[in-house]
Amino acid sequence: MPATSQNKIVETATSREQVEIADLTRLINKLVSLVPGDHDNTFFFGDLSHAQLVERVRAEVRLRKLRCELLGVPQDMFSMPAWEILTELLLAELLGQQNNVSTVGLEAGIPQSTAQRWLVLLEKRNLVRRRRDFMDKRRQWIGLTPSAYKALCRYFAA
Repeated sequence: MPATSQNKIVETATSREQVEIADLTRLINKLVSLVPGDHDNTFFFGDLSHAQLVERVRAEVRLRKLRCELLGVPQDMFSMPAWEILTELLLAELLGQQNNVSTVGLEAGIPQSTAQRWLVLLEKRNLVRRRRDFMDKRRQWIGLTPSAYKALCRYFAA
């Protein structure tokens, strides 16, 4: 997405959305600051195995969907788009999968336009990164930055 398009999206984000993303950024940066350097994943998983960490992240996703199902409300009723995108991206990375930009919203259960807006904000805060697909130049892959990955692993391992 051209820089001018990104700027327009950031400018149209509500002040509430900007506060939420700033809060998440501060939390992740604080978690990253606790990490003294590069370590293997076992450092970030704590005493958990990879499978246990995957299950914790899956449980977070399941609980989000379950509360809406049990209350009979749409998923966006309790939506926290930034968090939902980050957890979906973490789960994908833990499972060795890739998400493209157009499917992130579907996986997180949020509208595509909302997902696009939040991806721009998360990218601006250096929490997600985009990579072009070399086979199909129209497609972009989206993933966590290394610092966001490490911080989220530590969060779920805590």
